[in-house]
Amino acid sequence: MKNIRIERLNDAFQEEISKIIATEVKDDDLKFITITEVDASTDLSYAKVYVSSFMQDKSVEKGVKGLQS
Repeated sequence: MKNIRIERLNDAFQEEISKIIATEVKDDDLKFITITEVDASTDLSYAKVYVSSFMQDKSVEKGVKGLQS
């Protein structure tokens, strides 16, 4: 079971990443990507960010590559 502190941080990361995508990112392919979950490690050395979209697969791949850069 994860620490409650980590769970709160995961929620905060998810909210902040979503806000950044909505307000600061100019790429239209990223506008339709939703951050569904963030899973940070217990030592906070890394985090997995899960996304979803209703767009076509090619656009989603392009959007995810844009997020990774």
